[in-house]
Amino acid sequence: MYIAAAIISIIFGLRSFSEADGVIEESLSIIIPAIFCILLYKMNQAKNRREMQEQKVHKEQAEKQNKINGEIEKAQSDFAFGPLSAKIIGGSGYTFVKNQPINLGISASSLIILKKETLERIEINFDGINELEISGPGTVTTSAGVVGGGFGLEGFLKGAVAASIINAATTKSSTNTFIRVLSKTGEIYLHTTEMEPAILKMNFSPAFVSLANRSKRATANSGVGIAEEIERLQKLLKDGTISQEEFDTAKKKIIA
Repeated sequence: MYIAAAIISIIFGLRSFSEADGVIEESLSIIIPAIFCILLYKMNQAKNRREMQEQKVHKEQAEKQNKINGEIEKAQSDFAFGPLSAKIIGGSGYTFVKNQPINLGISASSLIILKKETLERIEINFDGINELEISGPGTVTTSAGVVGGGFGLEGFLKGAVAASIINAATTKSSTNTFIRVLSKTGEIYLHTTEMEPAILKMNFSPAFVSLANRSKRATANSGVGIAEEIERLQKLLKDGTISQEEFDTAKKKIIA
């Protein structure tokens, strides 16, 4: 563009010079196009410098992002499932900021939260999780809900076509899944739009299995403790240390 403008300016100057009647007009026909060409040259140089600077900034930003992506990938190398993009929407006991973007996943033995901005990684061992809940409506599709109408068959058809076009243009789907994690350290509420609750539950199966097995072990240990305590009371009753009434009262308390 600048070159074309300079050529046009030179041609105009030569034409003006050939048609000039005096020295002043001849001088102006040379000076003005020359000044114009110099200005075009300076503008072209400024444009080139600006483009080079933009390319440099773009390259630096791309290199920075690639470095961050590499660090994130390294931090998530042991994910058995994930990363799942989510946001912190509440909780206590952890150093999170509301609406903070995170990546969520699990390894063989832990639930892992990776803060995207700081790359801080928080691991919650399955044995340290007291409760894990995944819920939400999942994927919901909505539209404007316009219904066709009008007088007569022609009016109805026109209205129905218009309604279908409007509904098609305004139809959208959104996924909302919520995760609650209660651990020995604190409680975290998370929200993701990437996966439905049922699918996420399947992917988090190792964590749910660990919780179920821990619950079974606790129940089994509790049963053994009750049996041992009743056996101890029976021995005390047999030795005459406690009465039958005291034995019955203590047994009811243990079973309850």
